[in-house]
Amino acid sequence: MIIDRFNEYSDAQAVTVSAGSTIVDLGAAGAIEAKPMFLHIKVNDGCTASGSATVAFAFQTDGDEAFGAATTLWSKAATAIATLVDGYEVVRLPVNGMALERYTRVYYTVASGPLTAGAFDAFLSADADSNTN
Repeated sequence: MIIDRFNEYSDAQAVTVSAGSTIVDLGAAGAIEAKPMFLHIKVNDGCTASGSATVAFAFQTDGDEAFGAATTLWSKAATAIATLVDGYEVVRLPVNGMALERYTRVYYTVASGPLTAGAFDAFLSADADSNTN
């Protein structure tokens, strides 16, 4: 799979408390090319915490880079850290047809944390990455 660094939200982003990813600027029209595009979120480094922490995930868009009025296009409810092991695929989501504005990001919400370890990869790709080991 080819990952374009300009479409990468998180590259082994360490998440211990709630945080947003790098913001991807889709351009003035918030356009995705006609080719199908997918949002991928994967666990790069398994999550740990001293308690029973969870992480929720959201794909957000906004016309303002400060994300003052973010719209959540997709979300996954709180996921237990026992599930968030190395290589776990949180989502492979087609984004074509979504009401995308100029800026997009992934937002990680940690509850009952903080995490003592955990890192994520998130990116847009034209590949569905359907390869299984």
